[in-house]
Amino acid sequence: MQRLLRAPTWAIGLLAGAPFGIMIAITIKVSGDTMPAALIGGGAAGLLMGVALAFGTRTPRRDLRQALAPLPVADWKAARTAAWRGPVPTRTDIRATALDLVDLRLRNLRRARPWMTVVFGLNLAIAVLNIVVGNRFGVLLAVLWTAGLIEQWHSPRRFRRRRQLLATD
Repeated sequence: MQRLLRAPTWAIGLLAGAPFGIMIAITIKVSGDTMPAALIGGGAAGLLMGVALAFGTRTPRRDLRQALAPLPVADWKAARTAAWRGPVPTRTDIRATALDLVDLRLRNLRRARPWMTVVFGLNLAIAVLNIVVGNRFGVLLAVLWTAGLIEQWHSPRRFRRRRQLLATD
């Protein structure tokens, strides 16, 4: 994780886009299209995915680096772990950084939660319609989208409890 946070944007794009493009190319080829069509389609999809993820993760990666900046790189993992689970660290610098990470996560959730709830809710409705039509695959999708909705409602509570635990002496 430390390497990904400090990696250049082009490397993130390559790491995300290449496997995605390869999977799309294989899918296109298996579906019966020609090899040039698979290569062009996979390359285009990989390029789009890589560019989207590279530039879409710049701000979150920057925010994480800023929150972790007070600590040496060797302690980043301890702070990230403390922000999510486990015992409260005894070192005050790790505890303070973990608290900053929890606050950052809560801010990000507050901003994204309404949109994610709408997206998950609409996809759940589509999955239910697929079940009604007779598509058995819709059951799996409905379960996954329901789990996503439950996580959207549960995450802020979990992070507020973790924040409270980290803030107490």
